[in-house]
Amino acid sequence: RFEYISYHPFYGSFNRKFEIPRLAGMKTVRHWAVWWDIEPEQGKFRTELTDMALDGFTRNGIETIFCLVGDLTYLDAGTGPATQYPPFLYKYREMGANKYEIILPPLDIYGSYLDFCLKTWGKDVHIWELFNEPNVAFPPSRYMEYLKYTYPKIKAHNPSDIFLGNGVTCDLGMNAGGWCYELNKIDPEYAKHLDGIAFHPYYTALDYDKGIYGLYSKHVADLRHSLKIAKPLWNTECFYLTNARKPQVNFFVNKGHFGANEIQRHHLEGLLNGIKNSASRDESSFYKTSAPAGGLPVMDDSAVATNALSFLLRDMEKLEPMKLNKFMRAGIFTDGAGARAMGFVYDLRPAGCVAVQESRGILGVFSGENVKLMDLFGNELKDTDRIPLSYEPLFLEGKAEDVKAFFSKTKFVPNESCRVFARMFRDEIHLDAINSTGMPCVAELEFAAGSGLPKSQFVFGSDADESVIPVGVLKDAKLDAATFKVMLDGEDCGSGSIAVLPSAACYDIASSEASAKELPLDMGSKAKIWSEGGKLHVKAWVKDDAIVAAPSGNPWEGDALEVFVDPFPFKRLDRDFILSR
Repeated sequence: RFEYISYHPFYGSFNRKFEIPRLAGMKTVRHWAVWWDIEPEQGKFRTELTDMALDGFTRNGIETIFCLVGDLTYLDAGTGPATQYPPFLYKYREMGANKYEIILPPLDIYGSYLDFCLKTWGKDVHIWELFNEPNVAFPPSRYMEYLKYTYPKIKAHNPSDIFLGNGVTCDLGMNAGGWCYELNKIDPEYAKHLDGIAFHPYYTALDYDKGIYGLYSKHVADLRHSLKIAKPLWNTECFYLTNARKPQVNFFVNKGHFGANEIQRHHLEGLLNGIKNSASRDESSFYKTSAPAGGLPVMDDSAVATNALSFLLRDMEKLEPMKLNKFMRAGIFTDGAGARAMGFVYDLRPAGCVAVQESRGILGVFSGENVKLMDLFGNELKDTDRIPLSYEPLFLEGKAEDVKAFFSKTKFVPNESCRVFARMFRDEIHLDAINSTGMPCVAELEFAAGSGLPKSQFVFGSDADESVIPVGVLKDAKLDAATFKVMLDGEDCGSGSIAVLPSAACYDIASSEASAKELPLDMGSKAKIWSEGGKLHVKAWVKDDAIVAAPSGNPWEGDALEVFVDPFPFKRLDRDFILSR
């Protein structure tokens, strides 16, 4: 068993396994100290597998979080157990929480394993984590026994070592808050036996995910709220993130591969929320999914982005969050002396925004005078009159006072959030708003004074939805060039002007053919429409110099009269024509 230090052929060489995190700029990794790897038979210990992992990371200047035991769950898929325990522990199987079997050895048996780990690797390892994701199957009372047993042993070995616990995960649909409060029921002050709280924010690892905002911030706030004794939070695992623009179809197929902006936002939002450490990546995520036929595979853009973030934040010691609005994230890092600064800003709205300075026009003129502007890969942005902001962080390097001045002088003008069309039908006004935000939302539109239009609310059920409002008869309304402002959750999200379309011709449906009015059509054709006997009747006179028969049984493939009945004539007013098949 080699588990989370397994070797894959696409690494190109065994050493690349340990070079990957270093090349990506990481300083901390998490190693599963699988019991089977260390004590395959009771009382017979070995070191070679764990030594290879720890030595490899140490050679690359990376500190290891030593996850004691690894996973505790005992699974049997019908072909034998899939467990990281040696067979001599199978007799300690029992049914745990959530209908999972789990192996819970007596403390003295576990103590022999723990003592060997401390004695063998304690001089090099200084961060220890108690088990992986115990809330999946562990009875809270039993977990507390192991926690209170392990903490004094680690502190007796080295009082300055860091001991992490709790280990709550959101993976597999777990109720993260429930585990925390179950531990509180047993001992509200259990955190005094820990130096930090390990957690895995699966499905909540970003502040924007499929139209939902503030997930990571809310997860962290709830976790802190559950602690009676405040402790630093350590994100020790989160192998997959949701791509903002192209969400993965199946997390268990491509869960570990995501974009550059996602990994940078994950780390930056962790820092904004006061996370102590995020050793959350799996190194296999840093490579492209398919290796080339020859030579070493290239690292993907997320690895380059992580490397760039590590470089940009070198020597930074303090972070001051900048409050712009609920949709944007920004902050200023400063060095120990408070002189050099690195700012960042990005927009979580799919439509994004543009940075504008009132006294200097569009950004770019400001660029190069006092601050250096860079994209998420550290490339300098020069000679540009437009800096669009979206999910990709924009970085600003300079003196602390100059970076702060950037935020005080800059306006972040939202891009178009929706398009609005208006059409008159007799004396009635119909408004059709088409969603441009890129997400489901409820948009409130405030029309300019003098337009005569009331404040209106449009509900968008999807990122490509539309919403129609029959405003009614407004004799004093002035639609031409009427402007509006879009508000989402009380935040300014752009503006626009109403596109006024030609008034729709209106005809009453007659009750008989004789009383029906002739409707003029193109090329001298005409038609009548009437309702009689519970049916809608359409009669047309068509002029055509050369009628072409359909080459097959489909009449629309030749000359034909097609009648379309639109049950929603005021939806998608931006479409004023139909293309036939």
